Amino acid sequence: MGCQGPARLRPSVPAGGSPSTPARGQGLLRHKTKMTTTLHDMVDQLEQILSVSELLEKHGLEKPISFVKNIQSSSEEARKLMVRLTRHAGRKQPPVSESHWRTLLQDMLTMQQNVYTCLDPDACYEPPPAMEMRDEPVQDFGSLLIFHQTIMESEINPRG
Repeated sequence: MGCQGPARLRPSVPAGGSPSTPARGQGLLRHKTKMTTTLHDMVDQLEQILSVSELLEKHGLEKPISFVKNIQSSSEEARKLMVRLTRHAGRKQPPVSESHWRTLLQDMLTMQQNVYTCLDPDACYEPPPAMEMRDEPVQDFGSLLIFHQTIMESEINPRG
């Protein structure tokens, strides 16, 4: 029997904590200390890194957790990763649907917000340079970007 991926081995995480550590303010260490707060922060960060690794796997880019962590503070490397994700989706046969592009974009924004905060969110909306895709997927991706830009602008500058 083959080895199962990390997503299938990960137990469900209760709200506010990890499966192996008590939630903040719970368990044996009810009083908050600097050390317990730091440990909880580290666990939270590692959970975010694991979730990015799982999102990458979901979209066909299997990267080790160490890779996700090591490029966390490099906007250039994070941008390259986003480009790889969109190129990978653009090369799929048959071409991916608009809903797939929408899911990919949402997942990229989640990765940017949770781990790759050094990367400007606008980078998630940029199509990769020299996309080697057929016209149809490029059109779907372009339409999706215009749609999301319009929504973002309407939220920033509401009319009426």
